[in-house]
Amino acid sequence: MNPHHRSGFPEHLRSACARCGYDLSALPEDAPVCPECGIPIAKAWAEGRASLLSIAAVAVSGVSLMGIGCTGGFSAALALPGLAMGLWARARALKGIDTPVSAPMAMAAIIMSGIILAVGGFILLCFVLISIF
Repeated sequence: MNPHHRSGFPEHLRSACARCGYDLSALPEDAPVCPECGIPIAKAWAEGRASLLSIAAVAVSGVSLMGIGCTGGFSAALALPGLAMGLWARARALKGIDTPVSAPMAMAAIIMSGIILAVGGFILLCFVLISIF
């Protein structure tokens, strides 16, 4: 690998392997593979990208979280697919099918969807209690 190619990587990818987290900073600039897991260092940058599924899960959950104040029902309707996509993306990342970076992004989608569903459930409970009493 050309040493100049590695210097073009973002700092966090130059110092840690995207697959196993091994500290790559002590390696020479022309090291071909990670000594811990054997992944080519040139491929580490590609493995550091999030999957499209986890990005979509965060986008759907983020849109539903932004709209919770004005459109509660619409937000809850978007939270369910966001939650499903987040759970699916996290499972794929933990099984090694998708990149490791996808797991925390999917967890963010799961948390956002959980917040929306919890707030929506609380509002629904309040409406029910108000209508009863």
